[in-house]
Amino acid sequence: MKSKYKRKLQEVIKSSEHSKKEYLILNNLGLANNLNSAFKKKSNNLLALKNIFVTKILKFGDGFDDKVSLLNVMTTSIWLGVRRILVGTIKILDRYIDFPFAEGTDLPFVRTIHYGYAQLRVKSFSKGIDLRCKYWKREALTMILEEVATSNQYSKSKINFMEIGAASGIVSLFLAKILKGIGLEYNIMSIEPNLDNLIFLEHACLSNNLDISILPVAVGTKDGWIEFSNDGTRGLVGNEAQKSPGKYNNKSRTTKPLMSIDRLNEYYKNPEIVYVDAFLNEQIIIKQLLENFPGIQILLIEFDTGISDDTLQLLEAASLKIKTISGFNYLFKRVC
Repeated sequence: MKSKYKRKLQEVIKSSEHSKKEYLILNNLGLANNLNSAFKKKSNNLLALKNIFVTKILKFGDGFDDKVSLLNVMTTSIWLGVRRILVGTIKILDRYIDFPFAEGTDLPFVRTIHYGYAQLRVKSFSKGIDLRCKYWKREALTMILEEVATSNQYSKSKINFMEIGAASGIVSLFLAKILKGIGLEYNIMSIEPNLDNLIFLEHACLSNNLDISILPVAVGTKDGWIEFSNDGTRGLVGNEAQKSPGKYNNKSRTTKPLMSIDRLNEYYKNPEIVYVDAFLNEQIIIKQLLENFPGIQILLIEFDTGISDDTLQLLEAASLKIKTISGFNYLFKRVC
């Protein structure tokens, strides 16, 4: 087997192993009976065949759902070529036409995202968001669900979850979907300043009948305004926005409302599980986060450049100890 295909097969096997873990977690939560009609698990070789067919033969890239049938993949691949020609033609003609009346011209992709048995039906309105539908933070969701599934604390209580730097919000969406599926009450807040992400999150929330509070701000240590740059599939704020090459927005930047953790406390009083992914700004807000939300039981943080000794000591002083590390994700759990 050629090395490039061997690598692709290894990636598929790794993906399948993650999928088995997702099934196991949802089984432990008692979700299988509610949602076990989405799809049947495929063999690693069949997944590899579909992967090679789409990415190597048809050259359509890696961002596709490997949990659909091969017939679906082949049919959609043919339609995608036709669709690209039609959409491209419309875009070219639209350059020379000045419409005298209102007309909707957006053509989003409609797709289903899977996590084990659970499904989300979503619409992608841009290439960056569409890539997010494939490469989302599923390992973070797995770490959170493992704690919910193994802790007696959450067996009959309400889950209070807050996500800071939610991006497209798929972690919050799936968490709400799964908790709703097992009949567990929840209060979820997603905080995100990127408008593209917010449009996707709001639409997905409403179309999947989920109850999520969405706060469209950046989070920091003070109230005010902060520079923001849309870097394709993520938002950069503050100094990182200033460093951004801005190839997705003609090197321009905007300002976004900045909310302090102190003010955030007025919107959400008692989160027990908090997930922070504020690209390269996590360590700045941790101190205020601990001061304003002393009831945090689980704190999951994505440290893009590793965790400093000072931050680690700060968390340990608040009785939050490292329980699990997976890639850039550090899960801290409160100890008595």
